[in-house]
This record gives sequence, C-alpha cells and structure tokens, in this order.
Amino acid sequence: MQTIQEEPQTYPPGPAPVGRVTRLLIAVSVRLYRDGLRLSLTDDPTIEVVGTAATWAECQRELERLVPDVTLLDLDLPPSDEDLAALAAQRPDAVLLGLAVRQASDAVRFAEAGVSGYLTHDDSLEDLRSRIVNVRNGRQPCTPEVAGLLLRRVADLSRADRAPESLPDTLTARERQVLGFLDRGLSNKEIARRLHIQVATVKNHIHRVLEKMQVRGRAEAAARYRQHLSGH
Repeated sequence: MQTIQEEPQTYPPGPAPVGRVTRLLIAVSVRLYRDGLRLSLTDDPTIEVVGTAATWAECQRELERLVPDVTLLDLDLPPSDEDLAALAAQRPDAVLLGLAVRQASDAVRFAEAGVSGYLTHDDSLEDLRSRIVNVRNGRQPCTPEVAGLLLRRVADLSRADRAPESLPDTLTARERQVLGFLDRGLSNKEIARRLHIQVATVKNHIHRVLEKMQVRGRAEAAARYRQHLSGH
C-alpha cells in the first residue's frame, strides 16, 4: 500500500482583526490534533494560524519560510534535545511553545534547550490562548515546583562557572551529560529516553564515567559531581 505523504499547509489570513495579531505555526505530528488546534483558534481575532507542520523537517522549513511569532511545538518532534537547542540557537527570534509537557523536570529540560513556554496535559484551550500571548510578550506562568527547579538549575550553572575543574579531562561531553542525570537520580531507562539512545548505550557511558572518575558506584560519582559544582 502506498503511503500518502502530507505536505505542510499554509492558510490565507482571515478578516483583518483590530489590534496586534500573533502569527502561529502549529507543528504537531498527529493530524487530528493539528487540525483540531487550527480550527479551535480560527475564531480568535488575536491569533492567525499561518501554517502547520507534521515532521521536524517540515517544522524547520516552515519556521524559515513563514517566520511566525510563535510556534506551537509537539515536543516529540525533535529527534533530540540537541536538535531542539540547535534550532533555538540558529533562530534566536523563534518563540517555541512546547505542547503537553508531562512533568516539572521536563519543563526545565526543555527550557534549557530553548523552549520559551509550555503547556501541560491538564491545560485547557483558554490556557493555550493566553499562553500564546504570554510567550510572545516574554512571559511564562509556571508552577512553584517548576520555579524551584529552574532556580536550582540557575544556581547550579552559576556554581559550575565559578568552580575549579575537578572532573577528569577525559570525560566526553556526553559522559558529563550522563553524569548530570545521575546526580538528578534518573534511572538508566529515564536517561535513555532523555537522550534518545538505547539503555545499553547508557550503561556503557556510565561504566566509562565510573572508570574514569575511579569511583565505585553511581552515588559516589554523583557526590563528586556535586562537589565539582560547588567548588569544594
């Protein structure tokens, strides 16, 4: 059976509304959700859906072609956090609104990758409308839990900038990333999911980290990592 390839869709503007209009790109893999979101926003005079995308490649192309004010992004579309961060670095003007964040730690993770705001599974259509306006204006309401995690992350980064280098120089960037996840208490499966790699690959990274740091286990590696961040 031949697979039907969907093309990115763009839409002509409706009647010119009064006031500021936010040009929105919807990048969601599931067509039902994509079309439903577009239709649910057509009656809002402050939002103009200028296009949709079903894949990461389409999202990148449409961002360049349409230059929307805000992109509503299915966070399962980017192949990895690194790809998402690369897009944010290439397009610092792009305002990315993440769709369906599952937990607070994911909100922090996506913020580090360049996402300007997020919506959870419990948010409503009215939440979506207000969030689109908020992220365009540089605001992002967040829960106390997310705020606390963000502050902790900023503090960790600040300490890391001031801390003397105490980790082995032979640790690769990926191994340091895995070490950071160990410090946060993530399991091998959770690390694999975050990095979009196999669990066996995670185990290999952890083995090399322990070997290079000359420590006996994950807890000792995490403790030394925290000492490195604190500068003690």
